[in-house]
Amino acid sequence: MLKLFGQTRSRASRSLWMLEEIGIPYEHMPVRPYTESQSAEYLHINPNGHIPSLEDDGFVLWESLAINMYLAETYAGAPLWPAGAKDHALVYQWSLWAANEIEPCIVSIAKGL
Repeated sequence: MLKLFGQTRSRASRSLWMLEEIGIPYEHMPVRPYTESQSAEYLHINPNGHIPSLEDDGFVLWESLAINMYLAETYAGAPLWPAGAKDHALVYQWSLWAANEIEPCIVSIAKGL
């Protein structure tokens, strides 16, 4: 069974949302950033000590956008993972655009900056 490590109120929410959209079973393993994510046990999963991380039958992946693209390609198919290199490029484009253009604005608003 898939395991997603990370707290809901973090970037893990991106991957939790993806898992819900796909509708496949998974286990949510809450890991608090900056504390539990620095434990020896968790550092074995992600040596950076960041969340989220995904474990899929022994395969471990971290970084929320990488996790989401993996989940889409492996478990969802179209429309979350279209066919062909050009359509894949559009997935990368819009995912990176959202992370670099939209997310910083949302974080600033959330922090009251």
